[in-house]
Amino acid sequence: MKPPLNRRVFIVGYGAATALGKTFEETWNRAVNGEAGFRKVTRCEVQTRSNVVGEIPDWDPLAYDFVDRKEAYNWNADFVILTMAICQQALASAGLEINPETGPRTACLIGSALNGADAFRVAMDNYVNKGPFKVSPYLLPNLCANVPAGKAGMNLGFTGPIISPQGACASGNHTIALGARMIRDGDCDFVLAGGVDTCLVPEIIQGFANMLATISVGPNDRAFSDPKQACRPFSIDRKGIVLSEGCGVLTLAAEEMVTAWGLTPIGRSFGGRLDIRRLSLYPPQPGNHHPGHERSHWRCRSNTCRYQLC
Repeated sequence: MKPPLNRRVFIVGYGAATALGKTFEETWNRAVNGEAGFRKVTRCEVQTRSNVVGEIPDWDPLAYDFVDRKEAYNWNADFVILTMAICQQALASAGLEINPETGPRTACLIGSALNGADAFRVAMDNYVNKGPFKVSPYLLPNLCANVPAGKAGMNLGFTGPIISPQGACASGNHTIALGARMIRDGDCDFVLAGGVDTCLVPEIIQGFANMLATISVGPNDRAFSDPKQACRPFSIDRKGIVLSEGCGVLTLAAEEMVTAWGLTPIGRSFGGRLDIRRLSLYPPQPGNHHPGHERSHWRCRSNTCRYQLC
């Protein structure tokens, strides 16, 4: 096994679609103005008071020039086309051209917690109401966590490693930590790293509600008349999270590639640390400790992902 190159890793681009907007710029402009993007769910009907969510505004797969009606019909798990769009954003933000030289050295790591739940719901409805032969042959790839990154590569032309880390809410952070290590060790020169989830279907919304994880908005709650006030994690009257959809992707690059391709560094990634305590269903217990934690901490310098702005 070859020793790591210990190359420095820089952030050179980004893309995002959130409840605040379909692009990073829309999201950032509304965020710095103190706006919130929460509203009562419009995509479906739910029988719960936990009906305030974060929907990407005006989401329409057909709005993208690389999607036609057949493509949108076949790939009806929204996280697939959404990832393709945000990876395109992230590359454009970086100013990185995918060509025969950069393509094979560009990896894509996209994590997701609830892959393709919307596509499964459509298939189940067709199965029950129209019969088994109406289940789409695209159902299985729509459920595969690696497909969004793979489809992004097919669309944009990069052919490096495709990985889909699964770490629940930490999936996006895991991709950045692992992507930085891949660049550091010389496995690739560029990485598109991020997370995506399009989980706003009745069963998922109700499941979170039954777990008592999401906010229940009753008539006496201040979010009843103004859903934007539903997310208040540091308020004395906090009641739970607000379930949301979205996608965020960073473009990472090795230091020498930043110079070689005339890219502008935005920040530096120092990597990250992964251990089971971050993924447990239960709080960490006393004594949940082993020597590997020190080695991991020494390698990555941080308990989570660590960055420094340039």
